[in-house]
Amino acid sequence: MARYNDANEIAIKFDELTLFGEGYGPKIQSCGGNYRSDPGFILFDVLINERWWLTPQNVAKMALCLGVPSVPVIGTSWSENEIVEYVKSKPKSLCSKDEQVMEGVVARAYPTVYFANGQPVMFKLKCKEF
Repeated sequence: MARYNDANEIAIKFDELTLFGEGYGPKIQSCGGNYRSDPGFILFDVLINERWWLTPQNVAKMALCLGVPSVPVIGTSWSENEIVEYVKSKPKSLCSKDEQVMEGVVARAYPTVYFANGQPVMFKLKCKEF
């Protein structure tokens, strides 16, 4: 249920909010110092009430509210071959403060498509696989 506090605010009550992300930075990854000067957390997915997955745009909004970074969206409407070619090209990381090859991409169907078990259809492809 949503309740409006004023024209610029909205409060929504959730029974359960699950945040998916990972630690990154120095002391977490071998090249972590290239991302930031201290250990941190980056958000990449949010599940509400064990049922609804937020869109990437809403994950970014949630990250802003929480004061943490979120993984960048690098494109939409790419074919599987375009994603593979992009990762093969070893593009530079959009999260790193220094130039380095990105770790990879997580590709998902948009609009979100779910398997019968409720998990969204997605795959991760890492640059080191090529």
